[in-house]
Amino acid sequence: MNRFSNHQRGAGLIVVIVILLIVGTVAAAFVSLINTESFTAMNQSRGLEAFYVAAGGQEYMLKNRTFPNYSTQGTATALGTGTFVVATPTYLTAAVGVGNTTINVSSTSGFAAPAVPPPQIVIDSEVMSYTAMTATTFTLSAGAAGAHASGNAVYPVTSLTADPLVGGTTINVNSTTGFLIPGAIKIGSEYLFCTATTATTFTNCTRGYRGTTAASHASGSNLFQYIITSTGTVSIPTGGAAQRVMKVGLDSGAGTGIAFDAPSSATNNTASLTWSHTVGAGSNSILVVGVSILNNSSQTVTGVTYAGVPLTLIGSQNNGTNARVELWYRLVPATGANNVVVTLSAAAAVVGGAVSFTGVDQTSPVDASAFNSGNITPVTVTITTVTNNAWVVDVLASLASSANTVTAAAGQTERWNVAIGGNPNARGAGSTKGPISPAGAVTMSWSLTGGPPRRSAIGAVALKPAIGSVSTLDWRETY
Repeated sequence: MNRFSNHQRGAGLIVVIVILLIVGTVAAAFVSLINTESFTAMNQSRGLEAFYVAAGGQEYMLKNRTFPNYSTQGTATALGTGTFVVATPTYLTAAVGVGNTTINVSSTSGFAAPAVPPPQIVIDSEVMSYTAMTATTFTLSAGAAGAHASGNAVYPVTSLTADPLVGGTTINVNSTTGFLIPGAIKIGSEYLFCTATTATTFTNCTRGYRGTTAASHASGSNLFQYIITSTGTVSIPTGGAAQRVMKVGLDSGAGTGIAFDAPSSATNNTASLTWSHTVGAGSNSILVVGVSILNNSSQTVTGVTYAGVPLTLIGSQNNGTNARVELWYRLVPATGANNVVVTLSAAAAVVGGAVSFTGVDQTSPVDASAFNSGNITPVTVTITTVTNNAWVVDVLASLASSANTVTAAAGQTERWNVAIGGNPNARGAGSTKGPISPAGAVTMSWSLTGGPPRRSAIGAVALKPAIGSVSTLDWRETY
């Protein structure tokens, strides 16, 4: 009996041990499950935070930068619990000047290799072809026509090799390298959404995307795609980080365009010339002042104000000591009638002219500028506009040996044309021309009737139109 009882107690002990083992295993599994779910939940929470940081970074850049320059140049910006970095395909690491043939960028990775015909890039709104590249440079086939600031975005461009006609869903191009597909692309005023590519075609394209109109496009027409990438990063307490990446296709509207507002002018032999100019109501306004100095052009302008606020010098040109021109501008000039005051280094025969406009870009209003001088008729200056629908303003100073009249060339609208200080041999004048489309070389010219020698100086500035609202064409997220 004792033997049986002992045996029974031993079996019971084994059962207890087994139960304890099972309970321990279940408990361990339960704790592990809780820890895993907690870790997963934390990762999901941080991942969601990273998503919102990336979205916030995108919205921040669209609000605080001007299309198409949204790159943070690799710098992380703090937002909420994390940081964001917004990137474009590449960006300028050094400013580009007029005529430069080397473009320094953060990276050329993802851009088409040099070929025939040469591939293209676009900076601001200037399209350039390149014939060579390194890891961080493009070599242009011709010098840049406009100036571009360090940090500005650089995007790939490609060109049609055949007209897709109105209904074509396969778009033949020089290269699709650098384009994000599926995604939206733009030809002229038409958007397309394409879902696949080969090396030289966009395929399965929806024409007339986002309410635009499908149309024929000539072979050689350029195709654009503006993609920005916003990366949000949030640290995880246990180590590492959660990261979410948003890629957004953007484009901007054309805006309302530049509109001429009003002209004014005055002349005298003086060291300080004052006259009234009336700026009308309107958005994105600018005032441009041209100054012509004759017979004593060793004198210069030391300052220009409008309503007591200083203007910014665009540039100047001398023709020996006989003629000098200067161009100045002011963004958002006070509306209504206010005085323009031109102050010279000393008294001289001077003409001042002013013109105001609306619809001008408020970040970088000067699209291009150029100056020239000569002793013949006609006197000309050639300026190369970068942006479609820019307007050109010029100023002329002309001194002849006899009574002098000056006449603007066809296509230019004279805004002022007066004898300087009452001297019939000396004249100051200014004109406008616009809108200029497509962008390119524009010659401003004046014919002179006074007797030789005819000594003249001329300057011109192109004004960049303000862009319209920026719209999102397509959106995607990657982890």
